[in-house]
Amino acid sequence: IYPKSEEAVLRIQRAIANNILFSNLDKEQRQEVFDAMFEVDKKAGEVVINQGEQGDNFYVVDTGKYDVYVAKPGEPLKIVTTVQEGGSFGELALMYNCPRAATVKARTDGKLWAMDRVTFRRILM
Repeated sequence: IYPKSEEAVLRIQRAIANNILFSNLDKEQRQEVFDAMFEVDKKAGEVVINQGEQGDNFYVVDTGKYDVYVAKPGEPLKIVTTVQEGGSFGELALMYNCPRAATVKARTDGKLWAMDRVTFRRILM
């Protein structure tokens, strides 16, 4: 459990409000999510996750923009999408116990809410 201010809980609620992964959670499970999430600050240009690495955390965007890159064999990284407030990434590696399918890099300074692998699997799967 990561202690949070009321404001921080409201920011998490706002960030996950329209996220399909959280849509079927009951009140108790939602509270577990709020308790389990921890804040991660990122600066523009900073890598959040790297394609091919093992997944450790799931991320929900509070503020900022995050570019998602995919590299195909023999080709350079290519931006495939940008994730913004309320979006999320990192779930595939945690759900399917496989390496990261993409690299995610902060386009702007921002804040993420993160949840570790064990908690993610216990609450959301």
